[in-house]
Amino acid sequence: SRILNLIDASAKTQKVSARGVVPDNGYFVPQTIFRDCDFSSPLWQEEIFGPVLACNSAQSFDQALELANASQYA
Repeated sequence: SRILNLIDASAKTQKVSARGVVPDNGYFVPQTIFRDCDFSSPLWQEEIFGPVLACNSAQSFDQALELANASQYA
């Protein structure tokens, strides 16, 4: 699936903090948390519509708002 491909591709360049386990049969996507994500990565810039969380820290609340609003889906 598109989400599984995104998770696998992102895991090569981003830090995976946690990844869940799902059954082998069926159409399941494991919950996955990425930390210290690059702000230009698809994880940060695109809506994924799956159990995927991209995290990073900000120096201040104002910077956090700027980073959140810098994506296409602010």
